Amino acid sequence: MRRCGHRGAAAWPEVRLGGWEVDGLHALRVVDAVVIDLPLPSVPGDVRWVASIWSDPDPAVGWLRDLWVPVGEPRAGWRLSDRLAFGDVVEFGGDVGPEARRWYGVVTSYDGAWLVLEGPRSDPTSAERLAERRLDERRHRPRRGTG
Repeated sequence: MRRCGHRGAAAWPEVRLGGWEVDGLHALRVVDAVVIDLPLPSVPGDVRWVASIWSDPDPAVGWLRDLWVPVGEPRAGWRLSDRLAFGDVVEFGGDVGPEARRWYGVVTSYDGAWLVLEGPRSDPTSAERLAERRLDERRHRPRRGTG
């Protein structure tokens, strides 16, 4: 699995408190490459999933998904995608009957014990725009002390 971010206390971003619905950084616990926290609360009878998503270059196709595999007794967790990387968009879904619930976030770090996402975003397109901004910031940092 490709890992992003850094190990050690110095690498931990400040995670905003206040619940999953608050825009900011959200840390999810990971055990043996299985995410055991989800930003959507469980509701009786819901159908939940987690997927890495990306837009297809053909607008007619829309969004493609790499569904994470559920692990354990009912929905104890979801195995991380083997292709997870910084800047990936992750969709958490939980549907109850006709009600569709979604939580979109962007991977900012993963160290084997914590998966940190920035979000939530209201839709996959806004999450993808955020991911593109974060990737651009990471790829094109000006040098310090060159003045």
